[in-house]
Amino acid sequence: MMMRQGPVRRGNRRGVILIVVIGMLSLLALVGVTFAFATQAGLETVRRLTANPDIDGPLRAAVQISEDVVEAARRTAEFGAESLRTGSADRGATSALKGRYTRIYADAADLEAELRDVERTTTDPAARRVLCLTLQSLSGVKVSAAKAVELLDTLDPDD
Repeated sequence: MMMRQGPVRRGNRRGVILIVVIGMLSLLALVGVTFAFATQAGLETVRRLTANPDIDGPLRAAVQISEDVVEAARRTAEFGAESLRTGSADRGATSALKGRYTRIYADAADLEAELRDVERTTTDPAARRVLCLTLQSLSGVKVSAAKAVELLDTLDPDD
């Protein structure tokens, strides 16, 4: 069977790009959720290991970030389904998602600074190891949020 050779029509290319971006966004959302819950679990473990009241604020922040990441993943799935159904990305929805992921990144960066302070005052070796892993998970949240914004920029670069 011979396939037709020739230039790719612009409309087809745009559709392929949309599908690829939606797929990558979906994967990033899943990865972000995984990292967010790992961060939260790590902080709960540190709290149990140290009984340090300084961890309560960061733990509440981690719970909020987890909830925000789950909501962003839900909205990303809705955005992807709607974009694939219509064949294009809604600019308002794209902008809203970029804003949501930008806030998640900023909140994760703030939490990272708080955890660095807790890390400096933590002496328990097990708690320090868990904090190190927790900071790595938090870094994963930041990276996935930043990459989501970059991908969304490919759909709506003017925003």
